Amino acid sequence: LADTTNKEAEGAAAMFLLKPDRMPFLGTMFATPKHPFFYICVDLVIRSLLGLQSVSNQRAYGVTGPPILHKALQIFSGIDKKPDEGWSVGTYALSDRAKEMYPYLANHGENSTNIIPEHKNFYDYVFAADSEMIT
Repeated sequence: LADTTNKEAEGAAAMFLLKPDRMPFLGTMFATPKHPFFYICVDLVIRSLLGLQSVSNQRAYGVTGPPILHKALQIFSGIDKKPDEGWSVGTYALSDRAKEMYPYLANHGENSTNIIPEHKNFYDYVFAADSEMIT
């Protein structure tokens, strides 16, 4: 029999550490290729770069740093948080808001791009941890 399992999806995961202020820490973000959270982060970075008036005056922090991770997690989870509210340790699920903004992430059909399998694996989740959980 042919092996029909999705080998890529079996190991799919995304995770990041929270800084002491409970904001996502860019230095410890891990995601498998094609994970929706990673895709959303890359999309937001590209949009930030394209929106710059001048690349000579850009700050990497605002274009590619923690504010992007914060916004990506808001979109992914569907939870609106102000930057000073921080995030809790735990698992966040792919929200309807993310599927509306990026319908091709979990859409199967004749005329759609099949980026990820739908609702059957860890592509639908992101885990936020703190440094105590890693040590």
